[in-house]
Amino acid sequence: MNLGEEITIFTPDRAVEILKVVGVFDLGVASLNKNWLISTIGTAQSVGKLGDTVTSIEMQVSEVFRADENASVISERLSGSALLVTDWKSQNEDLLSGLNGQSVSSIMIQVFVIIAVSLGIASVLAITVVQKSRQIGILKAMGLKDSTTSFVFLFQGLALGIVGAVVGIAFGILLIIMFSTFAVGTDGEPIIRISLSYGFVMLSALIAIGASTIAAMVPARRSSKLSPVEVIRNG
Repeated sequence: MNLGEEITIFTPDRAVEILKVVGVFDLGVASLNKNWLISTIGTAQSVGKLGDTVTSIEMQVSEVFRADENASVISERLSGSALLVTDWKSQNEDLLSGLNGQSVSSIMIQVFVIIAVSLGIASVLAITVVQKSRQIGILKAMGLKDSTTSFVFLFQGLALGIVGAVVGIAFGILLIIMFSTFAVGTDGEPIIRISLSYGFVMLSALIAIGASTIAAMVPARRSSKLSPVEVIRNG
């Protein structure tokens, strides 16, 4: 279908209307592109024999999961009228349930990944305490304070968190670029448009750094309790 072409429409009352194409819209969904026709309100009223009335008004909100709250506010302001106010959440309960389940599953996966990574860092540093116990005992015998010994392992945990956050963010951005470049449709556009939230990236980095630092507290506390006399005697 090209601009300037004419299309024939058959209305429910068997009337024939001829319209001219003045624009083409891509709604991103093949079924909508085939079945939807967008016109001015005057044309729609004329074709549907509606006079100066409308059958429904649809609107899009910026926060889709608060559509029910917006519908409640509008319904209260239109109280006493014959208008019916609905929202997509009440009309698509199965879809909403699926989205909520997906969000909960995603959060649970992230939590368990953080726990697993924290346990891995804690175990690695704990093994380091055991392997370096003799050196730690000698340094303590030479006057190294317990707080300084703990700080060494806390610094290692912090460094692991920073390096891991930087590498993880870089790898994630690389995957986004690759997905947007290679996962495209027939029109050359990405199948799924991905937007990068810098706030979420920073939050993820802070969580990674904080988790690794907290995990390092266990071996740091263990190293501070090492007695130099017992370590050197048993070493």
